[in-house]
Amino acid sequence: MLILSQVLGLSTKQVDYTTAFLHAPIEEEVYVAMPRGFSEPNKVLKLKRCLYGLKQSPRNFFQFLQSNLEDIGFEPQTEVDPCLFISKNCICLVYVDDTLFFSPEQKYINEAIAKLREKGMELEEEASVAGFLGVHIERNEETGAITLTQKGLIKRIVDALGVQKTSPTPAHVDPLAIDAEGDLPDGLYNYASVVGMLLYLSGHSRPDICFAVSQVAQFIHGNRPSHKVAIERIGQYLKGTMDKGLILNPREDFDIDCYVDADFAGLWNVEEHTNPESVRSRAGYAICICGCPIIWKSQLMRPIAASTMEAEYNALALSMRDVLPLQELFKTIGHAVGIGKEFCTQFSTTIHEDNQGAQKLACMEPGHHTPRSKSFWVRSHWFWQYLKPTRTKVVYIKTNLQKADILTKGLTKDKFL
Repeated sequence: MLILSQVLGLSTKQVDYTTAFLHAPIEEEVYVAMPRGFSEPNKVLKLKRCLYGLKQSPRNFFQFLQSNLEDIGFEPQTEVDPCLFISKNCICLVYVDDTLFFSPEQKYINEAIAKLREKGMELEEEASVAGFLGVHIERNEETGAITLTQKGLIKRIVDALGVQKTSPTPAHVDPLAIDAEGDLPDGLYNYASVVGMLLYLSGHSRPDICFAVSQVAQFIHGNRPSHKVAIERIGQYLKGTMDKGLILNPREDFDIDCYVDADFAGLWNVEEHTNPESVRSRAGYAICICGCPIIWKSQLMRPIAASTMEAEYNALALSMRDVLPLQELFKTIGHAVGIGKEFCTQFSTTIHEDNQGAQKLACMEPGHHTPRSKSFWVRSHWFWQYLKPTRTKVVYIKTNLQKADILTKGLTKDKFL
């Protein structure tokens, strides 16, 4: 929605509901002790509305908000995203009590907000979308670029780790091993807490640390000094790039590009060969809309690949699990903002694969495969049926142009930059 708002010149508005959970009526019978100073003998209070701390409060509030949005003309898009609501002139995105409105004209947003107030919902209007869920959003009106930064979170991470120097890259070239024989950590900081902050940061505005964070996240339990060194290296890298963030500079064409890469058994020369983790391959992919990354992921794959081609093909199948739902979501939103027939004829998806064997196998007709691919083709070729109907093609890309390379392995300084 941020990308489309920039490409199509949509108006935006952010809304925060005041003490949100207290708006929703409560269905169950819940009784609470009377507050000190107001108590009466042998009496308790019966709740009419939800309170913070009740397990049903979040669900009740969402149902209450959804009901009010439906009453004023918004339809929930449960098939693509239950938190997406679309009316004739406006799009509404909901995250708990934070709401974003997008519309071709500001007056439609103002009308929707006024109707919500008439429903008795207390809310605070904020300016156009400048920050959401801890992410600062800065727009450059001249170039059309949007920059997402999380300086506050990065400062918390750096302070928690206590790092002093900086690093040019977030991860060492060698993969991070289990190090089962290493000493126990000194416990100067909460490893799991820092990993949690890093996961939130890498998932919202810093895909450049996605691989490094994925590595250290494997060792939340049983971490060793080598893992401490790895997580501190991420902190050192962030200390030197605290003001940096994801830059979205959308193109005019409404297309999806997916860059897929895999690292075949990258832990083989690092882990003990008796450890099953040593033979697992890593998948990395980045999905872009209008040339801007929307989804990125770096993870070890469950299926054990016996060749580079198999690892690449497994990664390709894994990426399609995110590509297909995103296509439906993008089509739904596209029709809502009026790109209609032109959108349907021009919209296409391109999967960029740097392994020629995997690329050729993906383009084969159903029932056909190469002699050595039958063992994994039957498991991973499910996505073929979706390629032509959704205008999706798999093309070869040179390794030096593969954008997902940064998500599968630790790179040298020059390659990383």
